[in-house]
Amino acid sequence: ENLADFLPAQSLAKNVGKYFEKMIKSDKTTYNRSPKIYLFFGILFLVSAIFLIYKSIQNNEFINSSIFYLLIGILLIFLSRKLKEYFHLVEINAEKVIYIKSNQRKEILWSEILMIGRIPLTTKYIIKTNNETIIFPTDYGFGFVSLNFLVFIITWDNSDMGKFIKKMRKNKNIMSPLKYFLKLKHYKKH
Repeated sequence: ENLADFLPAQSLAKNVGKYFEKMIKSDKTTYNRSPKIYLFFGILFLVSAIFLIYKSIQNNEFINSSIFYLLIGILLIFLSRKLKEYFHLVEINAEKVIYIKSNQRKEILWSEILMIGRIPLTTKYIIKTNNETIIFPTDYGFGFVSLNFLVFIITWDNSDMGKFIKKMRKNKNIMSPLKYFLKLKHYKKH
């Protein structure tokens, strides 16, 4: 055997060896609550928009923020419906990613994954293959530290699954969401 072929596998086994047998599972509570949270805030924004529109009718002056609240509410309700289509519980180890879709257990090998990473401004992860797009929570719903400023949000993932995904993405040379979408944009120009 070629020594160059052996070293990356040895390095991978050393870095993620404890995950070869053990499957890291998504947090079920986060999985169950996420679509409901989007729906709740969508309804809250819609009610606020209706209240602002009612108030503007009473005062005979239009309140611009009512349209903003209305659009945000509709967007959040739409996201809660779409999230159900792409949102899955996953189990990962160093060999594969397993998820359940339409009551069927499906497996994806790491070699099939084109892109994996955290969705910006959220605590959810995304996997993109040639055939599937999967959004999932990590193994611990409170494994994130987030700093919110007026203009931007910084989020760190401290969960075991998040750390493992970063190692696998680096060892397998899998693109992050940002690099993947920039690459798509580049190909569409040419």
